[in-house]
Amino acid sequence: MHHSRGVNDYTITGVMQNYPRNSHIRFDMLGSYVTLEDQLSWLKSWNTNTLATYVLLKEGVAQSEVEERFPEFLDKHVGPASERSFELYLQPLQHIHLHSGHIRYQSFNFNQGSINDVYLFSTIAAFVLLIACINFMNLSTARSAKRAREVGLRKVVGSNRKQLITQFLGESIITTFLSLIVALALVQLVYPTFKTIFENRIIVDYYENWIFILELVGIALIVGVIAGSYPAFFLSGYQPVETLKGAFTSTAKGSVLRKALVLAQFAIAITLIISTGLIRDQMEFIRNKELGFNKDQVVYLPLRSSEVRDKVALLKHELKKHANIADVTASAGLGGASDSQGTMEIANSNGEVEMMMRYSYVDFDFVESMKMQIVQGRDFSRKFASDTLTSVIINEAAVKEIGWKNPIGKEFVRSGDAPNYSVVGVVKDYHFYSLRQKIEPLIMMVNPDRFRFLLIKVSPHGVGDTIADIESIWNKYVPGRPFEYDFLDEHFREIYRSDENAARLFASFAFIAIFIACLGLLGLASFTTEQKTKEIGIRKVLGASVTGLVLLLSREFTKWVAVASVIAFPVAYLVMQDWLENFVYRTQVDIITFISAAILVILIALATVSFQAIKAALSNPVDALRYE
Repeated sequence: MHHSRGVNDYTITGVMQNYPRNSHIRFDMLGSYVTLEDQLSWLKSWNTNTLATYVLLKEGVAQSEVEERFPEFLDKHVGPASERSFELYLQPLQHIHLHSGHIRYQSFNFNQGSINDVYLFSTIAAFVLLIACINFMNLSTARSAKRAREVGLRKVVGSNRKQLITQFLGESIITTFLSLIVALALVQLVYPTFKTIFENRIIVDYYENWIFILELVGIALIVGVIAGSYPAFFLSGYQPVETLKGAFTSTAKGSVLRKALVLAQFAIAITLIISTGLIRDQMEFIRNKELGFNKDQVVYLPLRSSEVRDKVALLKHELKKHANIADVTASAGLGGASDSQGTMEIANSNGEVEMMMRYSYVDFDFVESMKMQIVQGRDFSRKFASDTLTSVIINEAAVKEIGWKNPIGKEFVRSGDAPNYSVVGVVKDYHFYSLRQKIEPLIMMVNPDRFRFLLIKVSPHGVGDTIADIESIWNKYVPGRPFEYDFLDEHFREIYRSDENAARLFASFAFIAIFIACLGLLGLASFTTEQKTKEIGIRKVLGASVTGLVLLLSREFTKWVAVASVIAFPVAYLVMQDWLENFVYRTQVDIITFISAAILVILIALATVSFQAIKAALSNPVDALRYE
């Protein structure tokens, strides 16, 4: 595939098999370093951090052995430690996906996950499972009166305690294994939804992954033993004489334990609801946070070759004639910062002061078009010939880090004999990447050769027609190059896609936890009302109202939820503070979220319990008194 157009000619030498979507490396085409080095002189410099370097160590060589030699290597190629603003270290390939949150300057690292999220979701899953175990224990012991006779009889017939414990544990483990089978079926059902949430990056392969199968069996066994242990030991300890006389009632000790378990359940449920609320608040905060520039109603077109870049002025001129187009500008990166960064040396500091900075290559009117603010000095202007050569604008973060009182006129050294860069203005800090990252020092310069995007500000009316018109202008002036476009606000939404997904998952988990807790509560409420059948009957005969009886039965449960809230509040606060640490810019933790979570759980609990209580209160008192 040869063209005789000079600079950008490449020959396709092969087609690669599709590689997994969940890789941290993403590309459409690969070029050899030798080819690129010819055209991009900066690839030969030691001061740029645009590429990631992969190193395969020899058999038996430890990571630390290689790292020990880095300082000496840098001294040789970059200069003494006092003049360097960076260090080198190795990161194992397996750590890239989940353990890269601490790396400040990284360019090509896609699909990044966070180990904190993995811990968070594992903890929630464990909590949900714990709630289910608590239910099982509670209901088993609550129904123990029914089984006490069976235990008494078997003991009389000669069963020893060990046999009984084995039997009860066995029943519990069989229940768990049946649940595992149902769970696997449910996972298959919700799998498509999960795939959508994780953009097809989630792969469940039972056949290949036998360790996963073993883990599942292990979890089922452990859950069976945990859930079954208390009922097994509790039930097997009955004395046959009492149980056969029918004098058995549930013990005070059993009832205290049940209350403690219900408390734990509700504390977990409230913690999850609060966390869901706070995660949603943070997502809202991100969606509405002022980024420092206007990203709405901006369409961007990628400029993929030098011949297209040469036509930027022409395209701008033609597009600006359109009635629905307010402004057109160009830049190297979508957020007004390109992916490259390097060290800038401050003039007259004898090479002492160097600072890592993000580069931003923009058009003259970029700052104005994107509604950014110049806080000191001036914007770029075509009136000054020097603006394409030596003028730069820096952001407030750069001024702060260098410590300049008045930055206008200050200079940065350029390589070779080129004249120094001179600061003509300071732009108000804006978020060019995600809110998880601190705003880094930025240096803006006008450089049409580096433009990669044309940014077009369109009016909100008739956007479809406007885009069709943009396409026809594109096809007229750039024939033979495909027309591609997208919206800038979509690009920024994409950055937080994984956080949005996490929020949705979290909400589903919280819902499941509350649902399971309510199932347990319903069981306990039915047990309590069953035990109080006689009392309810007598109260009704004596003239108690249905409302009075419902309140009587609900009061105790409300008390538990109130105590559970007191336990849940500090826990939820600490957990969420930890999660919010991932974001440099974050929402305030709001007490209303906490209070509304507690009220919500009280209402859910009351609705659950009242259902049972009303049923009992409405029953005929004669039946209740005949009950014995």
